[in-house]
Amino acid sequence: MTGKKYLENPYLKNLTSEILEKEKKGNRYHIVLDKTIFIPRLKDGVKIDKGHINGIQVLDVFIEDEKIVHVVADDISDTEVCIEIDWNTRFDYMQQHTGEHIIRASIDKLCEAKITRVKIDDEYSYIYLDCINLNEMDIDRIEKFANCMIYSNFKIISRNTEDKDTKKIFIDNMHTIICDSIHCSNTGEVGIIKIIDFKRDDDGKIELKFVCGSRALKDYSLKNDIIVKLTKMLSVNEVDLISELENRLDIDMD
Repeated sequence: MTGKKYLENPYLKNLTSEILEKEKKGNRYHIVLDKTIFIPRLKDGVKIDKGHINGIQVLDVFIEDEKIVHVVADDISDTEVCIEIDWNTRFDYMQQHTGEHIIRASIDKLCEAKITRVKIDDEYSYIYLDCINLNEMDIDRIEKFANCMIYSNFKIISRNTEDKDTKKIFIDNMHTIICDSIHCSNTGEVGIIKIIDFKRDDDGKIELKFVCGSRALKDYSLKNDIIVKLTKMLSVNEVDLISELENRLDIDMD
């Protein structure tokens, strides 16, 4: 079984490892290492890590028969190899996943809602709630509470459970949950959380769409650029932008 070094230290960017198994499948090579810092892709197919083994790009990482398989395009003749992850990709995932836990804690404190599912993709993150009475004011409260947790810079503590591959996560006295993934070491590293949309389906279940950290900055920059361009086009300031658009289009946007 491959040693999951990413659970021991998610900040580890490179590591020397040993190839235990190697098999050519089609035009790719499937490699099993004695230990790895690469996180296997999630059940929904989302890839968490990018990186290289001996300078060769890792195309995929997945679990098969309790082994972590690394897929590369070229053969690697060495037995001992250097593995390296792309830190920006890794830290982005850590921000989104830790942000998810912070939103969970906010929901638990402020609302009576059951979280049914979570999804993190390459652009956005989602939390799905089974909740009847949730409105825009509640969403605003959840977001503000979540960001207060970030500003408080709470320590995030991971402790092993009886299952060595699973940990119990503690965020101050706000949140405790069993989780087998990686997290930031404190809430401040998440930077900021922005819930950018929420919608309800026909069964009353709610989808929260959110971004954290560098994704939130990217989202803000994009929307700020749009606002700046619109204000210049219409020769108005930001405060009057909506009313000016309503007048020109003869609609009410409230």
